[in-house]
Amino acid sequence: MTGSKNKRFYFIALGVLIVLSAYPLWGGAKMVYLSITQGAISPEQYVKYVIPYAAICVSLIWFTALHPLFFKLRRFAFPVGLATAFCVFFAVEVYLETLPMLVAGMTPIDPATLTPGVGEPGSTVEAWQAYLCVVSPNLVEQSTAYTTQDSLYYVIGGSYFKVHFYLISLLMITMMSGLVYSLAKRLRFSEQSTIKPIVMRGSSTAVFIALCLFANATAFFRQADPIQTPLASVLTCTFFVLLGVTVGVNVGSFLTSRQRSLRVSLPVFLSALTVVLMYLGEALMMQGNLYRFGTGWFFDGLPYIVLAPVDILIILLAAFFTSLILGSLTRTARKKKQSAL
Repeated sequence: MTGSKNKRFYFIALGVLIVLSAYPLWGGAKMVYLSITQGAISPEQYVKYVIPYAAICVSLIWFTALHPLFFKLRRFAFPVGLATAFCVFFAVEVYLETLPMLVAGMTPIDPATLTPGVGEPGSTVEAWQAYLCVVSPNLVEQSTAYTTQDSLYYVIGGSYFKVHFYLISLLMITMMSGLVYSLAKRLRFSEQSTIKPIVMRGSSTAVFIALCLFANATAFFRQADPIQTPLASVLTCTFFVLLGVTVGVNVGSFLTSRQRSLRVSLPVFLSALTVVLMYLGEALMMQGNLYRFGTGWFFDGLPYIVLAPVDILIILLAAFFTSLILGSLTRTARKKKQSAL
């Protein structure tokens, strides 16, 4: 019976991932096909959200398809499987980023004044994958712009903007792979005690993916200005806090049987670290600047560091809410144990 459940889960999990990955996989395959048949991809043929989601989906399908094989490695199953998923992600991502772009006939312009300029358009997807993003004035100096008869494209120089892509991608792969592995392990070994951690893992992963999809679809309604609107500021701050919390709760779900000092302190630290890394990626992308959420001392960067008091508060809030949630779950579990006695 257990074997049939394992097979059923294997095919269901694989099928669900393939269905959910249909758009990124189709988009990635289309761009590869156009690159092979045409020699290059025109900007109009660039498929939204293929970067980095196609590579994420391929790596997750890889992990899910091979997880029965990884189980043979026993306690090394998850780290080895995750490491191979990371390798697959970077292999596919780098390949897609190096696909050539069709730039013949495009006119370079000065991005600051939108007047004719000089320069050569970026020739690969790597240079073009950020053209859909809202370009802050802080990015103009490191950008070039090109125009066709009816379209304007910003091409961001350098690769620092990809820090966000890669950080979010690796977190998504880790959380999804951890959920798949946990469900498969529970079916294989019938571990009833793993239900609560799996629920924590599943809920935090779902929130994380929903946040990423919302961020991609709306860009938090940001404007091409260094100081954002109240709506964009609130949404961005909320995203950063929830991002840290979901990462912390997900890590905490693996530590429910550990000592309190570890099962709470480590997730809280990683929650805050995640938000710090997001700020670091933004600062690298914007040459030492950040999007600002308002004016005045609370929103201005502190001396010698790029963070403002509001940014430090966001980092602390992520850590605080992570501690609050994990501490609440610990107290609830203790009360149930005492009542059972």
